[in-house]
Amino acid sequence: AVLREVKRVLRPGSRCAFLEPNVNTFDTLVPPEILNQVFQDARFVLAMTLWRLYSRTYGRFDEDRFRSVFTAAGLTPIRCETTLSGLGLFGIAEA
Repeated sequence: AVLREVKRVLRPGSRCAFLEPNVNTFDTLVPPEILNQVFQDARFVLAMTLWRLYSRTYGRFDEDRFRSVFTAAGLTPIRCETTLSGLGLFGIAEA
């Protein structure tokens, strides 16, 4: 429903971007490269930890799911890439 509304309000040719949790991540809650940042930015580490916990409830994405939900909403997938040390997928689509 959110993506259909995004499609409705975007002008043709404009783009949208979404960051979603990655299903293809490791078994640990948060990877060491993020945990090591706790003294530099404790809020970031806490946010990533909570994001991982919460995403177990509503689901995580892989590239196929990202592309299929964009396409189902009438958007054209442009790019999908792994980010945040593997925790997230960043996807861009065009109206």
